[in-house]
Amino acid sequence: MKKIKVIFFGCIDLSYTALMSLTRIKHVEVVGVVTKKTSPINSDFFPLETFCKKKKLDTFFFEPNKSKQLFDWVKEKRSEVILCVGWSHVINSSILSLPIFYSIGYHPSDLPKNRGRHPLIWSLVLGLTKTASTFFELNKNVDSGDIINKSHINIAKIDTINSLKKKLEKKIVKQIQEIFFDILKGKLKRKKQNNLLANKLRKRYFSDGVIDWRMNAEPISNLVRALVKPFPGASIYYNGNEFKVWMVKISNFSPQNTEPGKVLSVINKNIHVKCSDKSIIITKHNLKRMPKKGEYLL
Repeated sequence: MKKIKVIFFGCIDLSYTALMSLTRIKHVEVVGVVTKKTSPINSDFFPLETFCKKKKLDTFFFEPNKSKQLFDWVKEKRSEVILCVGWSHVINSSILSLPIFYSIGYHPSDLPKNRGRHPLIWSLVLGLTKTASTFFELNKNVDSGDIINKSHINIAKIDTINSLKKKLEKKIVKQIQEIFFDILKGKLKRKKQNNLLANKLRKRYFSDGVIDWRMNAEPISNLVRALVKPFPGASIYYNGNEFKVWMVKISNFSPQNTEPGKVLSVINKNIHVKCSDKSIIITKHNLKRMPKKGEYLL
């Protein structure tokens, strides 16, 4: 059976999972990988260079000023499929216009819901109980192409961004196998997205990661779970300095006549803080000097 020639785009940890899965499919030949040497815009950046060298995969290291070189490189490969997983750039329409049978993108949301930026972080911050692992057809409009393969995922209240990604990794491996088996059989199906159900998530800013103690306990916990390492962490302020919070527990203790942000106790570096409805115990953080009972975090 003839092998399917594939060009892969990606530069994060989920990209590595997808590329590794792709190389294990018998009738697939990865003829090129587009990735980056480094990426300051991706907290979950994963260098694919070592894996590509080990597998002897031809690699193009993307830079914004190399669009013409990238087009020529992709055109020369004469691939039949482009697969893009974990790529923070819109693939130029000139590349998508090449005679490629399938241009497939990936988005970790229940498309058409939650198109746009940082879908996993927003899913946790917004307290969603479900999301999805979705492969779709790339076109000029971001995250709007026909759905090729979608698998739903439950989000538990104890999930962090990392445990959620582990769930996605398992889905991605299975989905890629299903997609390419369907391509080999000539049975790949597509389903149009319902644009009436679509929304677009905005870019996340630093201020979105700052804990506001006037929030309820659950949204604070959601924010912390969404930003654990390798992401930048939720921020708090003490004595005018910024610190990071990596883990919290919700407490039902809620003393009356106590303002949000007031420190209720400090025991073994666990900082108990009043929030709007209940209170939060900060169990993992980077404060060097502990606040005292009665002081305030901002």
